[in-house]
Amino acid sequence: MRGFLAALRTVMTYRPRSGVPLDAGRVTWAHAIIGMVAVFGLQAILLAVQAIGAPAEMIATLRDFAVVIVLSLAVPYLVITGIGALFGKAANLPAAFLFLSILLLLMLLFVTAFSQFLGNSGAATLGIVAFIVFYTVRHMLTLSIWTAILGGLIAAALTVAAGFVLIALPTGQAMLAAA
Repeated sequence: MRGFLAALRTVMTYRPRSGVPLDAGRVTWAHAIIGMVAVFGLQAILLAVQAIGAPAEMIATLRDFAVVIVLSLAVPYLVITGIGALFGKAANLPAAFLFLSILLLLMLLFVTAFSQFLGNSGAATLGIVAFIVFYTVRHMLTLSIWTAILGGLIAAALTVAAGFVLIALPTGQAMLAAA
């Protein structure tokens, strides 16, 4: 537990402009995986809460939406992995994943808490995901602002593409048939 807290401290207190390089050795893949499990676990809990007391036909719809949501949550990790591998920043990937997980957890909590006030929060969530990827690329992978902007745009585009997977699922087919 002490090691995980040290990894969190390393990630959250790192300032790229301070001139001090990221001590990536303090953050292992185990720490990054714990962060990822927390993100996907929180999303599973949020979906399970919606499924409580739902009629049987609604469970299939929730299952299909869960597939899309999991794909959408995986997109930032895939983009960060691709950018990190492409630019030779593989040593920083565990720290970037842990940082990304913290920001995604905050996003999930924010969107859940304010969904009553935001109404359809899809566009806001898409913008937040793009910014989170931008900030992670810029802050943890210490790449140029243009690379970070491109990473954010790619994440936004792939998140939208993940939404189109719904069309291939039974719920999406039913929605198309009803239209």
